[in-house]
Amino acid sequence: MSEEELQEDESLDELAFFEDNPDSDPMGIGMKAEQKTRARRKRGVFMLALFVFFFGVLTWMLKGELVYFFSSSVPNDLGRAEELNLIQLKDNSFLSITGIARDMCIRAEVFSTKYRFLYFLGSEMGARIIIQTRVDGDGHCQGAEERTFVGRLVDLTQNHRYEAVARYYKEHFPSAPQEGPMYMLEDGVLPGQAWYYPLALGLMLALVVVNLWLLVRARKREVFTQ
Repeated sequence: MSEEELQEDESLDELAFFEDNPDSDPMGIGMKAEQKTRARRKRGVFMLALFVFFFGVLTWMLKGELVYFFSSSVPNDLGRAEELNLIQLKDNSFLSITGIARDMCIRAEVFSTKYRFLYFLGSEMGARIIIQTRVDGDGHCQGAEERTFVGRLVDLTQNHRYEAVARYYKEHFPSAPQEGPMYMLEDGVLPGQAWYYPLALGLMLALVVVNLWLLVRARKREVFTQ
């Protein structure tokens, strides 16, 4: 039993004794024990409320990541980029597109990982999709390449993380649409890959459950000693 639990038991024993023998408490020891118990209870309620609050905030912040993490591992195949019609694509969806993509010759580094950005050729819809993919080799501008890109689609009207890339694309490439929806295809980002998001949420939930259990156990001891 921990030191804090021993102190709690002693406080409860003192409180029970002086409640049963009010004339034996000329120095107000029972009152002090009751005050300590109430303060400990308030502290427990505060910590529980704090963890519940942070759990709610974390869930709200990671809702998109969690939805994508548990998405189907089979991508929605949109076919070839040059044959795409003007359609509204779903944000945070897992899909694949095959086509010729031109390197925009700009690079970004995120957590020691370097990325390059491309856009599809051959159709207006394809031109609305920018591709983010990892840099291979020396990272030099590679012109154009043809292959299948598989990953998460981000609607840039709902997510401003790639605002600078989209602005550069519109300012420097004539084929870039100036109005209407734009998308970012995060090539290689697969469902079930970012395990650390549900892990962080699970740890926060565990803290909520533990604090709730401690609070309920303390309350039961108070009731038992009364």
